[in-house]
Amino acid sequence: MTADSAGVTDIMSALQLSKASVYSCLPYKEIAFNLPEEQRSSNADRHRVYRKRKKAVEALNAAPTSLNLWKAIIVFEGYPFTTSGRGSREGVRFKYRVTTGGPSGKQYSGDSVEGYGNEILIEDHGKSIILSSVDYALKIALEGEVTGPKQLKIYRCGFIH
Repeated sequence: MTADSAGVTDIMSALQLSKASVYSCLPYKEIAFNLPEEQRSSNADRHRVYRKRKKAVEALNAAPTSLNLWKAIIVFEGYPFTTSGRGSREGVRFKYRVTTGGPSGKQYSGDSVEGYGNEILIEDHGKSIILSSVDYALKIALEGEVTGPKQLKIYRCGFIH
């Protein structure tokens, strides 16, 4: 009926449905779901990324394992973070990316995610953090409350805290 340019009120009267029922049967107008990447809108992409990030955080909260943490780190790649700062000084804004490929280069014996390496590269700062450091920080964080970056006892702790 909508292809024949019938309005919502026409559809309501013809099918004897409420306005909410008619709208629930109509396809989404704002967000295009399940389209190929080249046809998706930027709004649909933002929603897709948001859902992935939310799912990763929920999985990490449910089971705080090294693998779930690494999956969350991968999903938040490119997100703008800020370090905690020091005293009256503001923190440093940064983004990171995770190396791609296999777990090559720096050796790591734990779990890894297919298609990703085991190193975080901090953009615009020329620094990197390896997965074993992230695992050690997770272990310390799970043992007790971490109130500052130095309690993590690892190199580049400001970027992890």
